[in-house]
Amino acid sequence: MTGHFTTVSIARMDAAIRKYENGDSSYEANCVRAIFDNRPAWWSTSHQVGAMQFMNKLNFDRGLASFADYPTIEVLDTLVPLNAAAVEELQIAYAVRGEPKEADELDTRHTDPEEV
Repeated sequence: MTGHFTTVSIARMDAAIRKYENGDSSYEANCVRAIFDNRPAWWSTSHQVGAMQFMNKLNFDRGLASFADYPTIEVLDTLVPLNAAAVEELQIAYAVRGEPKEADELDTRHTDPEEV
């Protein structure tokens, strides 16, 4: 049985994949695993292999804080947070890099609420 927030997170992942046309079954599996494990879950706006692999590492079980100075703001800008835990991590990562963002902005960016 899945909870409301799990269902919303998976719907956000599906919407991001449709929007950015960058689905990959192994990346999707790791993303769903992160969602079901109540860990930060991510998708990416990018089609670049490096950005997708970075997103996959985050979903596999590494937090943004474990990357010290990386990722850059440009890389952070490609991340689509799919749940509240990811929004919180992303907000901290931006703040540490001197670019504070509001949680509401991060929670709704890159996805159209009507698609979810």
